[in-house]
Amino acid sequence: MNSLFVPVCFSWISSLAFTLICALAPFSSAQAEFCEITSENEILKKIKESHPELRIKGSQLQVLEAGIDQASQVPNPQVNFTTNHGDRNGFGSSETTGSLQYVFEMGRKQSSRIGVAESQQKLGEIKLNNNSDQILIDATLKIARHSQVSTMLSLYKESLDVFKQVRTSLRKNKQLSPEQQVQEDIVDMEVSKHRIRISKLHSEFAYLNRLLQFYSGQDCKISIKDDGLNFPKPKSINVDAAKTPAFRELEWESKLTGQKLSLAKSDSYPDIKIGPSMQLERGMGQDVDRFGVSLTMELPILNRNQGGRALAMRRQSLAEARVKFNRTENDIEIQALLETYKTAFETLNLVPRKAELLKKHHRIEKFFLRGLISISTMVDGHDELLNLMEERDKHELLALETFLKINQARNELDSALMVWGQK
Repeated sequence: MNSLFVPVCFSWISSLAFTLICALAPFSSAQAEFCEITSENEILKKIKESHPELRIKGSQLQVLEAGIDQASQVPNPQVNFTTNHGDRNGFGSSETTGSLQYVFEMGRKQSSRIGVAESQQKLGEIKLNNNSDQILIDATLKIARHSQVSTMLSLYKESLDVFKQVRTSLRKNKQLSPEQQVQEDIVDMEVSKHRIRISKLHSEFAYLNRLLQFYSGQDCKISIKDDGLNFPKPKSINVDAAKTPAFRELEWESKLTGQKLSLAKSDSYPDIKIGPSMQLERGMGQDVDRFGVSLTMELPILNRNQGGRALAMRRQSLAEARVKFNRTENDIEIQALLETYKTAFETLNLVPRKAELLKKHHRIEKFFLRGLISISTMVDGHDELLNLMEERDKHELLALETFLKINQARNELDSALMVWGQK
């Protein structure tokens, strides 16, 4: 606490509010300082709660539900009223007519509208779910990449320190042999390569860190260990009923065209407007009151919505043809995802795990610092090992992405994320 702040705080000891601020300020700053996220499950939970797109999903679903309420509405009754006043042979006269008509929709128009609205709601829900799934998949890949970049940054910085030590040691010699001069050049180039790579990794890490903090709604330090990923065997994954997000949307688009065809057929039937009517005449000493029934109905003589029905039928036929074609394409895409996952899974099992590679990395540096291996051997072994670790990271992300997409197609993404978060 600032030394000037203490006497000011105690000089106002009689003020309860100021005393509370003085007492609680250190605790609040300490809480902010130690805010840290250390597990995949923790950050995924926060992302589900705080991601801007996921937070408005409930409101978007309410909009879709409102469409059904709108389709359920029935037409309002209609009132017709006319009154005329005039003069005839010096005598005042008037004529008043009016009717109240209730509209009765024929051809099941209301149920057809509701069917269209329900299909639109389901299609909109499918699209929202697909969008939410993609957000969670992208966030999961960014979390995994964040851990990978953190590990690689530490390794490159560690190696940079080693190479800088070697370069300093070589430069202490006033006279270098040709071989030592070449060694110094090699080490100097390696230092430059490391600095460039560290700069790129640092930029990527800062971007991922800010993005994940924004998604999670928490300005906390993200410290998730990069222990490598464990994946289930490809043989254990059943994809018989799997559907890609695009194909699932296409199926409901086809169902929607079927409902629109029903609506077009219902429009072939005219509505009936019927209700009480009255006619009042005054003039020439005579009053005439008439009461009866008013009926209005469109006569389906010139058309019965043949054009609308034909258009709806063609759209439905086109949609069904697209579903038939894309069903085969869907199976091909699912099998391609499974093959990609299988290849990445088998490759990762043939490559040493991250912990083993880290041991090799540290062993190379230890042997080099003890003078047991040459600079060229150190550089070659070091570069090959870091390249292998980066390639393994790429394969891990590829396996993770295909694994999540396969489970999305199986409608089991939440379960897959839970398993991944507990690795």
